[in-house]
Amino acid sequence: MYGIFNLNKPAGVTSRDCVNQIQRMIRPVKCGHAGTLDPTATGVLLVCAGPATRLMDLIHESSKTYVAEFLLGIHSNTDDISGELTAMESSVMLPNVASVQRQLQTLPGAVMQVPPAFSAVHINGQRAYQVARDGGHVELTAREVMIHSVQLQEAEVLTDPTSRDPRISDPVLRLSVEITCGSGTYIRSIARDLGRYFGCGGLMSALIRTRIGRFRIEDAIAPADLQPESLSQLMLPPQQIVAELTHYSCTEREHLDFSCGRRIPVDPDRIRQTESPSATSSLIAVLSDQPEQLIALAELRDGGRFLQPCTVFIRRLPRP
Repeated sequence: MYGIFNLNKPAGVTSRDCVNQIQRMIRPVKCGHAGTLDPTATGVLLVCAGPATRLMDLIHESSKTYVAEFLLGIHSNTDDISGELTAMESSVMLPNVASVQRQLQTLPGAVMQVPPAFSAVHINGQRAYQVARDGGHVELTAREVMIHSVQLQEAEVLTDPTSRDPRISDPVLRLSVEITCGSGTYIRSIARDLGRYFGCGGLMSALIRTRIGRFRIEDAIAPADLQPESLSQLMLPPQQIVAELTHYSCTEREHLDFSCGRRIPVDPDRIRQTESPSATSSLIAVLSDQPEQLIALAELRDGGRFLQPCTVFIRRLPRP
């Protein structure tokens, strides 16, 4: 088994729960997920099976789109609704929607962002959330992340938010925001920093991941629909992961060379540029034909005259 599952993770389960569900069906084939979603978050979760697990780093580099709900006028120690809540001081006013819109439009670009204290970032060999839960002091340094676009979809003042969460009694400004960003971006941090900018506090109250690269939520499968007899029909070919890379069609002899780690001379007639080439990766996707399969990732060497294999997914042995 060699491919990828585009799952629509429901709320209340962990990303690992989804992986384990598939793992039980395909043992001893290995599988893993690319891009963790918190238990309360929903949406696109990509689970790679077999040799496709070696493509997870490439998936991590893909841009992601989220629809997030922010609440301004309250903050928490986790930067989301699951934490200990603290209301803003009575003397602080909620910002108006126009001000929020203007501030959101300043975000796209390279941003220095501090991860949440309750996050998986390592501190002296421990996860930050473990230190925070044990009452330790968590001080994380800012790191550069890329925000591609931010769109304010909805905004309303909730004058009686207790129906949503009995812990919230004072009015809050609810925002629905669509964010497209690069790897390592914490949406919770965007909510927190927006609240700090206006001096009123802010947190993330809901999150849906609608896209990773070319994988969309509209095409995602509910984990409840996964059955052993239908897995092969629901699994997507690994070629979809490398759709934006330059492709090279290799011969059977070249496949054997790649399997042995040998570089091959490039035939320019067998290089195929994609319609939407990747601007961030220099890797070449090497495919066999009849049937078409992704067999390796390679890099051009010696001025583009040779292809050197980096990762080989399907090895071909010499015929006896």
